[in-house]
This record gives sequence, structure tokens and C-alpha cells, in this order.
Amino acid sequence: MRYFEEREISEEREREKEKEKSWFSETAERFSSDAAVGKSEDLVVRAREQEIGIDPDLQMCDRLLTEGEKDMDPPAESSVPNEQHSAAPMPSESMMQLATAIAHVMGDAQSKMSGSKEEEVDRHLQMFHKLKPPLFKGAVGPQAAEDWIMRVEKIFDSMQCPGNRKVSLAVFMLESEAERWWIGQQREKFQGKTNAEITWDEFTTVFRMWFVPPSAQRQMQEAFMRLEQGRKSVMEYEAEFTALARYAAHLIPTAEEKCYRFLHGLNRELRHPLVPFRIHEFSELVERARLIEIDLATPVLRYEDTRRRRDEVRRDDSYRDRDREKRSMYEGSKGSASGFVPRSASVVSSGSSGACVHCGKRHAGRCYLLTGQCFHCGQQGHRAADCPQKGLGGRTDSGTGSGQQRTVGPRTYSERSGNRLDDRAVRDQRETVAPRPPALPPVVPRIYSLQSLQHQDQQRPEGSTATSSIAINIRDYGAIPDGSKDSTKALQKAWNNACAAESNARIEIPMGRYLIGPVMFRGPCKSPVTIHLIGTLIAKKNLALYKPNWIEFQYINGLILYGPGKVDGQGADAWPKNKCRQNHKSLCRPFPMNMVFSFVSNANISRISSINSKYFHMLVFGSNNITFDSITIAAPGDSPNTDGIHIAVSQNIIVQNSVIGTGDDCVSVGDKTHNLTISGVRCGPGHGISIGSLGRNLNEEDVVGLTIRNCSFRDTQNGVRIKTWQNGLNKLHVRDLVFEDIRMEDVENPIVIDQKYCPSKTCPDNLRPSSVKIRNVKFNNIVGTSTSQTAINLVCSASNPCEGVELNHIDLEFNGVGEAKATCINVKAPKVIGLVKPDNCA
Repeated sequence: MRYFEEREISEEREREKEKEKSWFSETAERFSSDAAVGKSEDLVVRAREQEIGIDPDLQMCDRLLTEGEKDMDPPAESSVPNEQHSAAPMPSESMMQLATAIAHVMGDAQSKMSGSKEEEVDRHLQMFHKLKPPLFKGAVGPQAAEDWIMRVEKIFDSMQCPGNRKVSLAVFMLESEAERWWIGQQREKFQGKTNAEITWDEFTTVFRMWFVPPSAQRQMQEAFMRLEQGRKSVMEYEAEFTALARYAAHLIPTAEEKCYRFLHGLNRELRHPLVPFRIHEFSELVERARLIEIDLATPVLRYEDTRRRRDEVRRDDSYRDRDREKRSMYEGSKGSASGFVPRSASVVSSGSSGACVHCGKRHAGRCYLLTGQCFHCGQQGHRAADCPQKGLGGRTDSGTGSGQQRTVGPRTYSERSGNRLDDRAVRDQRETVAPRPPALPPVVPRIYSLQSLQHQDQQRPEGSTATSSIAINIRDYGAIPDGSKDSTKALQKAWNNACAAESNARIEIPMGRYLIGPVMFRGPCKSPVTIHLIGTLIAKKNLALYKPNWIEFQYINGLILYGPGKVDGQGADAWPKNKCRQNHKSLCRPFPMNMVFSFVSNANISRISSINSKYFHMLVFGSNNITFDSITIAAPGDSPNTDGIHIAVSQNIIVQNSVIGTGDDCVSVGDKTHNLTISGVRCGPGHGISIGSLGRNLNEEDVVGLTIRNCSFRDTQNGVRIKTWQNGLNKLHVRDLVFEDIRMEDVENPIVIDQKYCPSKTCPDNLRPSSVKIRNVKFNNIVGTSTSQTAINLVCSASNPCEGVELNHIDLEFNGVGEAKATCINVKAPKVIGLVKPDNCA
């Protein structure tokens, strides 16, 4: 019995040992698994969490650890009998084995985790360097700094870089000044934080504040506002436009506005074909502009190719002529006894027939096929089939015989400019071709029909779609370009004939100075009329001649007037007499204006200059749909009442891309003006752009829908101004006005609403407030400098306060000592958005 009992006890112990070994193995594997996934909870905490009933093995581990701790403590008194401890605690040897196993497993797990982290760090660094991030040294412009940030962020996105590694990797690429800057920022701004503790947004914020400061961003905005294509290709212009647009997001809040600004900066030959399409998709607009650019470049490429081939033909021809000359000299010496006379080297023959080897015809002199001259009249720029001299007594055909000389017909006109080709150089060239013809009777003014003008007139302005025209040269009507003899009648007769023509007519005013008195270009005309002004029209100085204006267009539908010529009002002698209003005289005799457009529709005035007018340079009255493009208006800053362009009782008027500097308003706007756009105008010297004065007379009507954008003012008395009379009786409205993207440079009063306008020094203080109502006026993105401390001066009517006035991103600085100020009187709840400086109206 005793033997069997001992054997049973021994087998029980063996089973307990096997169970312990199995438990140790499972526990070690469990700890290894937990460590591999980054779980480092304490064993006891883990076991107690498992006591809920999920893992009985960990419950046993908890019990073993607890009892093991008891074994290590001194034994305590217990009231429990010894027999109750039948489940004896794990011996200390087993506890030591467990501790050793756990320590081994945890050590392995930690080493694996450390190795994994090092491999991950190395992997991110390796990937970052493989993508070749650019270095940043700091001594660059703001755009280069932005480009560096964009490039680094692009690399981070492609490698899926974790957030806590971005700053460390980016800082690794800083060198020189930039590295020293970051060390200072890390110490001062972030108070010694490590790169891993700094977020990428925090890094980019301080980076942009230092390398792309607000002042640099403002410069970029101004560069964006001034951006034009110029000599850049469409794609180069688009790249610069997109780069600068990052700093001017508030200027292009919509796709439509972005397209407008891009279109506005394109060169004229690309812009005007795109305007009617009203494209609002930027990519489509860029693509269409690029296609037009390619199409316009094609004739140039063809011309270059044609010229190259022509040069090659001429070289070959010169070699042939040299060979023939040698051969002819040899044959002449050989056959002189038979009376043979050698042919001149300039005459090309082929065999006994004498036919030209180039054109196949028989003629004297150099072949016109090589020189590109017309076979009919001998002029360049067209073919014989399109020759305008057919039927006008031009040259005879040259293919009748080798000995026949070419004959020269009546005077001809250059297909390109319309100027008479009667200068000495051309006459000398004709005399070398043929003897001078007998004297001709005096030339009677003639109207020539010119075909295919779209190829012949490279200076035709936008808006002209005619494929045929009648050209009229004022010299044929007696105009003399010497600046002293009167050419008024010649110009008037040219207009009368052009206006009466059944098809489109074009008046040519060639180079020279033409003395002109008062002239009236009156319609209606049978067809649209074009005036190509190349020379200069000079006004007579005698004021008694004018009743009241100098050059006036009236009742015309369809007019094109384009330069590069100019009109000179010669107003210097008249200006001292033009101060009666300043001397408070009740009656002032009106002085002549340079140009008046009254009741004119569908007109385009471009690339002309108006200088030194006696009064207003240009007046637009009762007209519709007129565009003034690339106009230059100039008069001294002290010349009285020489407004650049005055617009009244008109609608759909555009003034763009022009330079105006006078002694009064650059552009002034009268009543009943609707839908006026002024853009790209440089003003100075002068009084700025002014709406008004308004409200003095009872018959005045509302001014609605004016936009003044992308303009600049320099050394002017005012910038943008609205002025209405005190004590007025008219209750008209001025509404829906937008002044945006404007640059002021040394302007005395940049932003003005003056409803107490009274130019007389004797105005009493008790005048009634203005009855004109001003509402919905937006001043947006106006920046620059003021020479007066009050940079914003809004003084509205006490009886009709201004409503809906909005100030958005205004930044005006006073040039003198102290801060700029703003005055807002009787302005009802002005709306202030973004940065507004000065901010007294807020």
C-alpha cells in the first residue's frame, strides 16, 4: 500500500511539473506577442484586466506573483490552520524561473521595438533623400520661399510622411541663414521644443511670416494687379499669373473674376477675339489664347520660310548671271564680226527664245518673281490678279517681246499705308526701269477700291471686320502737310465722300502736320467709316473761329478712329483766358474742345494722342457703345479745365489701357451715365477720376453702374471722388459704384465723397444739404500713400446719408508725420471687411 501511495504521489508531482512547463511556455509566447504590437502594460495590470473571465491563465499569473511576493516577505501570524494551506504556494524556485522567463521575453520585445523604430526612421529619411528635396538657404525672394514649401509638401505627400517627422526632415534641408534663423525660432518661439514636438502648420506659419512677410505679399498683389503679357508667350504669362495669384486670392474669388483678370492682361491681338465668348473656365481660356497665338505666328513662319527660299534662289541666280556674263563676253568677242551685241548681265535669257528662266516670260530687267513685285504695276505687297491699278491706266503687260520697255501709269498708293509713293527714292527706282512718261494732267481726287485689306493693313484696329474698303487720302483733296497752310476743306471733303460711299470707307491722314480749323464729321453715313490718323492735326489758335468745338463727330453709327497720330489743340495761348470761373464770373464763353463725340454709336477710338486742348480734350455725350483703348492725353498740370475725357448722358462706355495727365480731372462723369467701365488707366498729374459734380440742375438724371478698376494715380489732387452740390434742387441717385484694385502714389485725397461741394470761396455756411442720394458704393483693395493726413474723407449729406458703403482691404499711409486718418460723416452703417487702414470708419 505504501508503495502505491508513494508512486501515485510521484506521478502527481510529474504531472504538476509538466503543467508548469506548459504554462510557462504559453505565458512567454503571450508576452512576446503583446510586446511586438507595442503593448507594454505591467503584467499585474494586464492579469487583473483579464480577471473578468477572458483569460484564466493570466489570473493564475496574478495569483502566482501575489503569492511570490508573500514568500519574499517575513512570515506573518495566521489564524488559519495549516491544513487549510493544502494548495501550497508556488515554491520560490518556480517563482525565480517565472521572473527569469518574463525578463527574457520583455528584453527581446524591447530590442525588437527599438530596432523597428530605427528601421522606420531610416526608411523615411532614405525616401526623403531619394526624392531630392531642394536646399533652402534663406537669401531668396518670397516667391522662391513659397516654391520651396510647395516642393517639400509635395514630397511629404508622395512618401506619406507621418506628421511628427515632417519638421525634422524639412529642417534638415535648411542651410546658412535659414538654418541660423530656425535655431533662433526653436529657442525663442517654441521655447526649446524638439522638431518632433512642433507641428508642420506651426513651422509653415513662422516660415511664411519671416520669408514671405505681409509687405512682400502686398508687393506680389500689386505685381499681380499690374501683370500684362507683353513679350511673354501665353504659357509664360499663365505661369507668372498663376504664381502671383497665390498672393491675391481675394482679388479673384470666383472663376469668372480669374478669367477676367487673365483676359485683361493678354495682348490686344489675343484679347479681342476672346472677349465675345465670355469664357468662365480658366483652362479653356488659356487653351484658346494659346491656339490664337499659334495661328497668328503661322504667317510669320511662312514668311520666314519664303524669305529663306527666295534668298537661296537669288544666290543661285547670281551664280547663273555671273556664268552667263562670262559666257556672253566670250561669245561677244567671238561673234563681234557678225554684229552680235552682248546682252546686259541684268537681262536673263534662256536659249534663242529670250524667255526668263524664272517666270517663263520675255522681259527686260530683273524678274519680278524674285523681288515679289506685282507683274501689272510693279509694286510690292500684292499679285497681279489683285492689283488695284487694273482698269486705271497702270502698267502694260510685259510679255509682248524682249525689247519692249515697261510703262509707268498714274500715281499709285501703297497698299499698306495709303501714302502716295512719289518720293525721290521711288521716282529714281522707276526711272531705272523705264524712261519717264510724258507729263500727265493734274491728278483729280480719286477714290480707289482696295481689295483684301485684311492682309494689306496690319494696323487695322480691333472691331473692324470689313474685307473690302474704299481708301481716301486727304492729300488728294489738297491737304498740305507743312503745318502752316489750311487743310480744313480738304479734310471736310474727304469726310463727305467717305460718309456718302456705299461701302466701307477709310480716310487716310498720312505723315505730316496739317493745320485744321473747326470741322464737323456729321452723319448718318451710308456705311461705317474708318479714319487712319498717322500724322498730326494742328488746331488754329484764333478762338473766334470756333462755334464752339474743334473736331466733332455727330450722329454716326459705326466709326473707327485709330492712330498712331495725334491732335494738338495748341491751347497754351488760350489757357490764360480760360479762368473766368475761377474769377467768379457768371457768364463764361466755352472754349473749343479737341474732340467731341455726340450721338455716336458703336465706335472704337484707339492708339491716338490728344495734347494741349484749349478746354476738355474729349467729350462723350448722348452716345452708346464706345471704346477708348490705348489713348494718350496730355496737358500741363496747371492748365485750367483741360479734363481728359468727360462722359455724360451716355451708356456702355469703356476707357481702358490709357495714360491721362492734365490740369483737371483725368476722367469726369456727368449725369445719366450708365454702365461705364474704366480700367488700366494711369492718371497724373490732374484731379483724379471724378463722378460729378452732380445735383445742381433740375434736369439731371441718375448715374448707375460704374466700375473703376486696376487704375493708378500719381501726384494727383484726388484719387477717386464723388462730388455733389450743396443747395441743389435735384434728387437724383448715384448708385452701384465699384472702385477696386487701385494704387495711390502721393495722392492728396485718395478716397473722397464730398456732398458739400462748392468751389466758390464765398459759399455761405447755411446752404441746404445736398439732395443727391448715394448708395451701394464699394471701395475694394486700394493701397498706397497720401500726402494729406485724411486719406479717407467721406462727407455725405445730412438729409440723405450715404448707404451701402463698403470698405474692403484699404491700406493707405500718410507720407508726413503721424498716422493716416479717416473721416466718415453721415455714412449709414459702413461695412468694413478685412484690413482697413486708416480704420476710423469702422
